[in-house]
Amino acid sequence: MTYDQQTTITTQHIMTASDDNPFRAPQSSFEPTNRKPDSNLRHLRICLGLQCTTIVVGVAAAFYDIESIVATGPILFFIGIPVVILSRRLGLTSGLTFGISGPAISLLCLVLINLLGWSPADAQLPVSTIAAIYTTFALRLGLHVWTRTGYDSFVTEHKNHFDSALSAGEVQHALKNTR
Repeated sequence: MTYDQQTTITTQHIMTASDDNPFRAPQSSFEPTNRKPDSNLRHLRICLGLQCTTIVVGVAAAFYDIESIVATGPILFFIGIPVVILSRRLGLTSGLTFGISGPAISLLCLVLINLLGWSPADAQLPVSTIAAIYTTFALRLGLHVWTRTGYDSFVTEHKNHFDSALSAGEVQHALKNTR
């Protein structure tokens, strides 16, 4: 073997060894996988649906008979807590806000009724109005979170977020290497 042939074989060996080539494209393990939906995501969607339903039923019942908030208020309070916990685990700020809104509005109405000493007749108009205003904003947010947590959209959104973070990391890495 001549020197040129030996050099060519050695160079080819070096170029084909993927671990030694600093100019090769990074290998990625980001292959599509067939994952099952996260159980936290499924539970969150169930709780979101229950909280939205409770809001709608509670407001309708409050306009019909204000004393119905004795039942719908605690239900809304206790459904909001799992929404908060699950949204926190999944990192959903809007879900966290929506979840907190249930206990918050329930406590607000309870405090107002007790602090001001309202009778059912006194509480009918102000509490129904507060509930209607709350429903206007809370249902929009709840439905936004509901559509955002659909398994396909949730996975796509988090993948896009991860990819953009990965791209930013690659840009920072490239900037560090050029200095």
